[in-house]
Amino acid sequence: MNEILETYAQHVDEHIEELAAKIKSVYENSHSNGFVLGMSGGIDCATVMALCHYAKVPLIAFTMPYEANASKQRVKGMDDAKECCEKFNVPLYTLDISNSANALIDQANEILPKELADMTKKQLACANVLPRMRMINLYYAAQLTNRLVIGTGNLSEIVMGYFTKWGDGANDFNPIKTICKAQVYIIAKRLGVPQAIIDKKPSADLWDDQTDEKEMGLSYEQIDTFILSGEGDEMVKTKIINTLKRNKHKYEVKMFEDLNDKPWIKQALAD
Repeated sequence: MNEILETYAQHVDEHIEELAAKIKSVYENSHSNGFVLGMSGGIDCATVMALCHYAKVPLIAFTMPYEANASKQRVKGMDDAKECCEKFNVPLYTLDISNSANALIDQANEILPKELADMTKKQLACANVLPRMRMINLYYAAQLTNRLVIGTGNLSEIVMGYFTKWGDGANDFNPIKTICKAQVYIIAKRLGVPQAIIDKKPSADLWDDQTDEKEMGLSYEQIDTFILSGEGDEMVKTKIINTLKRNKHKYEVKMFEDLNDKPWIKQALAD
């Protein structure tokens, strides 16, 4: 994989130009006022923001904290979001979703019959409410301002199903859905994404010390190696392929239409 990434890095300016051109094309053909972006302070949304800035496309961003004071990690994410928006001159609006998310969860808990609800799944179910609530807010803002919602999910997360269906997986256009996490970092560094964002461990900031890799059970290096080269030990291959099969319902939304050159993905989804 190292050789593949070295080649990608050598041609990073060309890749940036290609991605920026796609962003510019979608913007111009949409006859909209630009894009709306959900800004968590993570590497992916920061890179998409940097690409939009490079493409000179209008962008506004929303940070949507949930009970931020309960987590140092969430507070840092808000600080990183602010720093990134200041660097790339993007207006940032803060919309606290704590009350609305808690109200929805409380009402659902009240009306669901106890014999139907498996409360052992409550933590994950509650966690998935948050990105769906954010999606609603982004689309509301997008419609009010005549904009499109731009996505920020990279290929590594898509392959692992590490996104919430109709939450952070919902967008009008996602410029980085065909590049893996390692490639995102290469672009981020080239475009000058703040170092604090590049250095921190990728996380959805659901709770302190929560990281993407812990949740997925594999490192990004293992995932990216398999995506880019088809290589990896049998445990990694089996886990990724089984994850693809388990999350097949998530890919019905055509996130994979540009991945026809990845035969192992096609085979896994066909089985």
